[in-house]
Amino acid sequence: MKPVIKNKWLLSTLIFTGGIYFALSSLKLANGDEQSDTLQALEGTFQTALKEKYNEISSLESSDAQNSANKSIDTGNQLVPDSSKKAYESDWCHAESELSLSDLHFAQSELEKYELERGKAIVGTRGAAQAYSNESYFKHYEMVAPYDELDQNALKTQVLDGNKWAMITWLQKYYSDLPENSAITKSATDQLLTLGATYIPIKKLIADNMQKAAALRNQSTDSDEYEKHIEKAIAALLLGLDDFEGAHLTTFSAFLEGPLFSQSPLPKNIVQELLPKAKNRYNNWKSEIENERESLGIEVLPPPRIIQLEAALSLAVWEDETPQLAMTLQPQTHLFPNEQKCYDFYKKLF
Repeated sequence: MKPVIKNKWLLSTLIFTGGIYFALSSLKLANGDEQSDTLQALEGTFQTALKEKYNEISSLESSDAQNSANKSIDTGNQLVPDSSKKAYESDWCHAESELSLSDLHFAQSELEKYELERGKAIVGTRGAAQAYSNESYFKHYEMVAPYDELDQNALKTQVLDGNKWAMITWLQKYYSDLPENSAITKSATDQLLTLGATYIPIKKLIADNMQKAAALRNQSTDSDEYEKHIEKAIAALLLGLDDFEGAHLTTFSAFLEGPLFSQSPLPKNIVQELLPKAKNRYNNWKSEIENERESLGIEVLPPPRIIQLEAALSLAVWEDETPQLAMTLQPQTHLFPNEQKCYDFYKKLF
């Protein structure tokens, strides 16, 4: 019996809309405006709903596998997982339904460590952060909260000292885009990429380059300049896929297919045309980062299995929502060049 996803349209819409929310908030920041509590609350609600749908889908399997995976033995005060549950090192795709309780906790701890190294912490306005600090969108907000409260000069001092979480906070402030702060912002971006705290820098690189591309496209007939920024955004996206971050796909597609280019729509084949150059830029960029890490003796955590499998799900949903762009980018070959079992499973659900 083939598992059925309930509310497939809702899940696809939520994931794609999340990228649009990020795009809108980035545009507000680019204009020097603080993000509104309403927008941040919407983003937090999106992430909470998305997490619920992730849990719903993760529990779906064939009827036989589901029956065995959900069995447990009540031994008084303890709930002992059925012997059919799997170990973390074994072959599995759905952590919540397939792993034993101890291995599920281990998988979650691995995910937690990976997210913290990648600097996955969103800065919001105070009201929204307080409301959603325990929800998935503002997960790890406590890491940036002390720096979120600082004024620009105090935060800049921390950034110049090379404080990781201060730099992550800085990149999410509107004043990081001011001309007088361009040098410190570039330095913070480069340092974070070298440290492996890539989540916020890559999101910002995608957003900034797509905004610049739109401005040039809407104001000029010179195609070379705006294409160069789209090329950079694609390269940043590919760099983000190395971390198995499906969220970067939604950010990129939200800018590409959203209202940003409404005045001067992009050619339909723009991504396909720029992809070879973007891949070259990505390869050179990746080599530079790896060489810098080696010279400084920096080792970063490889993506744990749990994040790879979450990426398989988000990728399947994203491809269902944006089939033409997915066909051009083919992110599954970048993410899963050797083995696509779990990705193929999720694809069958759509």
